[in-house]
Amino acid sequence: MKIQNKTFTDFINLHKEELVDIIRIYLGIVFVIKGVQFFMDVNILTRLIESLNFPLGLYTILALSHIIIFVHIIGGIFLALGLLTKLTALLQIPIVLSAIIFIHLKEGFMSDSLHFALFVLLLSIVFALHGSSKLSIDYYLEHYKEHDIKFLHR
Repeated sequence: MKIQNKTFTDFINLHKEELVDIIRIYLGIVFVIKGVQFFMDVNILTRLIESLNFPLGLYTILALSHIIIFVHIIGGIFLALGLLTKLTALLQIPIVLSAIIFIHLKEGFMSDSLHFALFVLLLSIVFALHGSSKLSIDYYLEHYKEHDIKFLHR
């Protein structure tokens, strides 16, 4: 049994960065799916915003809805690709935190949606601080060498 545990630990230690990137890609996909859900039925999102009972006008509610959809979809794609990872994760944090405070806490502390939202918030904070690893456009742009791109040179 110790042999299997040691090889599993060695595997994890050897592939830490790739595993972190897989979690980042998963988080990006979650944001894209949520954004597409809101896009397909924007009334759900507008009703959620209206239920907060803030003195917001119709145009403000519609603007907030579209901003949330845009940030979720584009930010999710960017997170999945590892492009501007820290910024896109940072932009997701106020949206997820607002959803936790104003919507999910009303459902009770033991609700699955609250726990999932807290998990998504935690991952967003981690990637806002950590950024992406080797499987990302950020890593490629940071580490490429000009002489390797031959088609730019004549």
